[in-house]
Amino acid sequence: MKKVIMLLLLALIVPAITLAQIPAQGLAQPQNKSAIDPAAPKTKVITAPQTIICPVVKDTWVYAFRPDSNYGNGYGWKDRTSREKDLTVPKMFLGFGGADKKVILLQFDLSKLPKDKTPVKAEIKLYNDFAGSSAETQVSAKMITDSWEELKATWRNKPKWTSMIFSAQTLKGGIGYGQPGQWYTWDALKLVNQWVLKGKANYGVVLEPVGKSGVDRDFVCKEYSGKEGFFPVLEVTYPKPLVKSADDNK
Repeated sequence: MKKVIMLLLLALIVPAITLAQIPAQGLAQPQNKSAIDPAAPKTKVITAPQTIICPVVKDTWVYAFRPDSNYGNGYGWKDRTSREKDLTVPKMFLGFGGADKKVILLQFDLSKLPKDKTPVKAEIKLYNDFAGSSAETQVSAKMITDSWEELKATWRNKPKWTSMIFSAQTLKGGIGYGQPGQWYTWDALKLVNQWVLKGKANYGVVLEPVGKSGVDRDFVCKEYSGKEGFFPVLEVTYPKPLVKSADDNK
């Protein structure tokens, strides 16, 4: 009986001793296989853009033919987007009436922009929803250099702006009754860098038609209820590092 008990004890003790003698490193190797396997997926850093939307806080237009009129509430001109309607709706107008200019004044909220990062792209966007002619109009974007009030600005007391053009756009193509409008963009990267990185005061921008003739164009302004998706906007894009596994791209 004692012999039987001894044999049973040996059967249990010998395998345990054998396992205890195996190096711990040998047991851990299968768990670290991916760390030393050259074919294992590797982690890499890629750059994905991050765009910050700067909403418009002031927008209006001023008219040389009516130098004392203010259009800060968006009204003052007939909307021609519908043949059946002859209404005055909130709009901004840009272009010429003969030799008389109509220019647009804009100011955007920059409070969400980081002051320690350099953007890679910045664009001012406006939505043109009517143009009675396909005549081309060149429009320059310039920095406004002094303060102005949306509900008081007129052609006569309009703010000053720089002579330097930071961006130009050619408006072209007619937009008739019931037709979809068109977004126009102006490159504002240099302007945003002046405001945010160099500390220049943000008084906004002016969009000014160039020359003495062209076509009037209607632009949606922020007072136009129901058209929120078409309000003027400044979009600023920054590079943003993201960490991804190589497997995510398979």
